[in-house]
Amino acid sequence: MSTILSIGTARDVTPDLVDALYIEAMLLAEEAREHFSNTNIDAIAETFLAPVRKVELSCESLKVTTRLMHAIAWLLNRKAYFAGEITERQLRNHSRMLGRANESEPDVIATLDPQSRYLVHASQELFDRLKRLEERQMNISQTDNSNALPVATEQASPVREMQEKLRQSLTL
Repeated sequence: MSTILSIGTARDVTPDLVDALYIEAMLLAEEAREHFSNTNIDAIAETFLAPVRKVELSCESLKVTTRLMHAIAWLLNRKAYFAGEITERQLRNHSRMLGRANESEPDVIATLDPQSRYLVHASQELFDRLKRLEERQMNISQTDNSNALPVATEQASPVREMQEKLRQSLTL
């Protein structure tokens, strides 16, 4: 199965937009780093009654960090494309698409301090915007794919190949 993604026809993503989103992502990442430092997590967790809250806060900080790192990587790939450092074909590789990030649990978010809640929501909102941009690029390229090349969405996995060989050898 293949998906068509043509960056050249996606009018929504421009170098200026990528630069603005990149700055936003980097500022948010720095703010999250400062807020979710180990010392700060310990101080925030002391205000909660149950020890499970510290674990929940740590999990949410990891989710925020994951969303932001996926966003930054996605934006850096587009910056590299616009700078001529990678080709359109390289950019369209599925490994350069926005990664998967787990949603935060609303019940957990409600128990967090205001700054943590802000960071969770801000990182999710940024990630969602990038996801919409990526989906729009894919939709545009599916309707106007004159410049587009198919991009494999699933690569052969060496592990799966080994598992298949093992399965075949055991069934003989």
